[in-house]
Amino acid sequence: MAVARSDDSQVTDKTPSIHLESYGCSASLSDSEIVKGILSDAKFHVERHGDIHSRYTSPDLNIIITCTVKTATEQRMLHRIRELSKTGKPLIVAGCLPKNEKEIIEKLDPSASMIGPRSLEKTLDVVHGSLNGKRILHLEDDLRPKLLLPKVRTSKVIDVIQVATGCLSHCSFCATKLAKGHLSSFSPKMVVKQVQTAVNTGYKEIWLTSTDNGPYGHDIGTNMAYLVTAVTHSKGDFLIRVGMMNPLFIMKIHHNLIEAYRSPKVFKFLHLPVQSGSDEILRSMSRGHNAEDFLDIVSAFRNKFPKIALSTDIIVGFPGETEEDFESSVNLLKTVHPDTVNLSRFSPRMGTRAAKMVQVRPEIIKERTQSLHKIVRAISQKQNDQWLGYEGSVLIDEKVRGGFIGRNFAYKPVFLQLSSRDMLGVKVKVKVMSTSSNCLIGTVKNEDCVKTDSASVKPFQSHGN
Repeated sequence: MAVARSDDSQVTDKTPSIHLESYGCSASLSDSEIVKGILSDAKFHVERHGDIHSRYTSPDLNIIITCTVKTATEQRMLHRIRELSKTGKPLIVAGCLPKNEKEIIEKLDPSASMIGPRSLEKTLDVVHGSLNGKRILHLEDDLRPKLLLPKVRTSKVIDVIQVATGCLSHCSFCATKLAKGHLSSFSPKMVVKQVQTAVNTGYKEIWLTSTDNGPYGHDIGTNMAYLVTAVTHSKGDFLIRVGMMNPLFIMKIHHNLIEAYRSPKVFKFLHLPVQSGSDEILRSMSRGHNAEDFLDIVSAFRNKFPKIALSTDIIVGFPGETEEDFESSVNLLKTVHPDTVNLSRFSPRMGTRAAKMVQVRPEIIKERTQSLHKIVRAISQKQNDQWLGYEGSVLIDEKVRGGFIGRNFAYKPVFLQLSSRDMLGVKVKVKVMSTSSNCLIGTVKNEDCVKTDSASVKPFQSHGN
């Protein structure tokens, strides 16, 4: 197989040009990197959406990798499909939307080709067919691992590595399960090989991601704790960010997972979505856990790692949610004090059981969401204030307006107001001087290494984890 790369193949002015844009989770980002790698290896010129250095104002073909996790997200995808269809160029719609909403796409653009989230290796067939005026559909489930494939990475520092696809949950609200299906875990040996390849290439931050990392390995006789441990044994200077894990599956392995987290190569960061503080609502969601299970896992991790950063998710306005249920969610957040909370207004997804339930009125959902946003901001601010005066090392992994973002051992974002010098991938010593609800704001201690910019800037804005 072709080796993963971070640069484009040589192209000529006669090379077909392709516009690529992707939306959604880190797995979708990884899919877009694989698609670009496959096409670049085939000598296509691929430009990502928003590339200010694009040489092509009118590409020969458009590809959009879609997400359907929320109604608002789906509406945005459909709007983009309409816009791209108006260009008169062939269109390929990939990702979750074609699996769940094939008929809607066909109404918007009857000539659009489609690729399902488990059919990426068919990319070249679909592209060649589309450029020749054919409509090609590949929506079948190809269970081959999305590892060791050609890849053109978005970041110079971060490599997003998919360790599985699909999941074992049966949440009543989830449309992603309908698109990605049952769990298919990739072998630890292949994941470790992909990690070592990335580290050898110079990548410093490794994201282990999937639809849900919690049940990883249930289908192949292993688990997430084993995988994390195996990855930490890879040679090189790098850090591991473990992606979202649902409580249902972490309950059974959290002691072993905590041991895996002891490695200094693992960010002390835990993304554990609870979704509601009400046990009644959790049962209606078919989550397979209760609020106490969530609290027990958090307590176990915090006992071992007091400064671990906790991220969780809350759905507001799930069908049947009473005022008492909502207050249970509020009280849970006030008890556990997560560092970040990804809030979602419930929206019914076609084909899910929750879509058939009695819905909470939209104005009630709006009011509760606004109220909870204020509470969450206050909690995040309080959590961040605990880091005032912190001195330690951060890995700079992102360039933002006015500076850079560095991540400390707990994956906390530290905004550094630096000059335009390229600092990506560099480790520096910092001191946290102030905070916002979104991030920590620091200065570099070893000032002989960098120059600071005295101009006023707007702090980094977090978009969730």
